[in-house]
Amino acid sequence: MAAKRAANHPSRVKFSRIMDLAYLPHVSGRARVVSTFTAKNTFGLELEYRIDCSFDGASLIDTSISEMAN
Repeated sequence: MAAKRAANHPSRVKFSRIMDLAYLPHVSGRARVVSTFTAKNTFGLELEYRIDCSFDGASLIDTSISEMAN
């Protein structure tokens, strides 16, 4: 999972199982999955992040993770 690979504390990555998930298919066969998660940073503070993944069929082709502004 891309979010856990990018996190300083992978065991602290938490996705909502109900909210903040979007699946956006394209006619080309590609799709985007957008979600949010929380994770602890290097100072131990829990922050919220957005993850945006692009797929070509079942293959992951791009991932972008950014901290959400409060």
